[in-house]
Amino acid sequence: MTNITLFILNKNKKIIDVISNAGTNENAFYDDKFTQEINVASTFEFTLELNQRTKESVKAGNYLLFKYRNKNYLFTIATVETDDKDGFAEADVYCESVSLLLYNSVVQKTTLNNCNATTFLTTILQDTDFSVGIVDVEVDKNAALIETDKAKSVYELLTGNLETFKAEMDIRIEVDGNRVTNMYIDLYSQLGSNNGARFSYDTNLESVSRKEDISDLCTAIIGLGKDELDFREAEWSIDAGKPADKPRGANFIADDTANAMFGFPGKYIYGIYEDSSCEDAYTLLEKSYEKLQERKQPKIDYECKVAYLDKDINLGDTVTIIDRTYPEPLELTARVNKIEISFSDDSNNTCEFANYNKAYSNMITKNDPLEDLKNYILGLNIGKLTLAEIEVIKQY
Repeated sequence: MTNITLFILNKNKKIIDVISNAGTNENAFYDDKFTQEINVASTFEFTLELNQRTKESVKAGNYLLFKYRNKNYLFTIATVETDDKDGFAEADVYCESVSLLLYNSVVQKTTLNNCNATTFLTTILQDTDFSVGIVDVEVDKNAALIETDKAKSVYELLTGNLETFKAEMDIRIEVDGNRVTNMYIDLYSQLGSNNGARFSYDTNLESVSRKEDISDLCTAIIGLGKDELDFREAEWSIDAGKPADKPRGANFIADDTANAMFGFPGKYIYGIYEDSSCEDAYTLLEKSYEKLQERKQPKIDYECKVAYLDKDINLGDTVTIIDRTYPEPLELTARVNKIEISFSDDSNNTCEFANYNKAYSNMITKNDPLEDLKNYILGLNIGKLTLAEIEVIKQY
């Protein structure tokens, strides 16, 4: 159990009551779940045996605040369902992140040209209770055209443009004495850290499943910008320090190695990248190339079921996942995309992962890698190596 104190605040965000899961059962909460997910509003739910005081304070529309791992979390009490029977009153309480109050504020039809994240936040938060907080330098480098043809809620506009700025959002709450004093929107290029945490099938991992998807795969990509802009007139050369060759006049950029592995002889698998705000051919080429790197190989997703969650795991952390029971031993890196925590029962703590990447090649087996490489080469046909075969050999 994790000892946590819940503070109940009135509509002026001033503390009016306290609930704890420490000490006696009187005025304690239980059956609780704190859910966090990247770029999704957090929720907190719990059950409470009501007394005369909490019957008055735990009401929909009031606020709930707690401090966990040196960070304040503030919620609006959304619903309170009470069961009063035989002199025993119990309430199921559901709370939503205070950030959802931004649904109640509206930004009128607007156009922001060459807008960075700081300017964007300053514009949309000006008539709200939130202030612009920390904005990563990397996030602020991503300028874009922000255009709305009709009024939108601040929350909808904010979350709808997080991908535009390649940002992950965090809500920061400051408390002074018995009241909330400041609420900030922070934008980071990536939440969490790489703390070396490991999940292994024989210890804290229950299962690992694998799914391969080629529906979005392409080995060449065509870029389309504003007013039907393309990058035919742009030219790249590896000899000039560019990451790929793209002759002038071509309206696509390709990856021949990927095409040898996944495509067809003499024929690319084409995809399209669109950016309606891009007005420069070379910028469009660079963005199209970056998108090609994402799509030039099959998407492989893994689903992992966690047996129990280490207390040091935070949202956004990069972890290592190991499963030696696979025919080919599996080692992945992944990010903690979602966490569910119970303060009253640590055994209910769990998390979900996303952005899986192989920590080492799937060509590595339980055998000696050099022996595997020798066997692979001996199995090749006589003649010149294909690009696909060269790529496989590189993985050793």
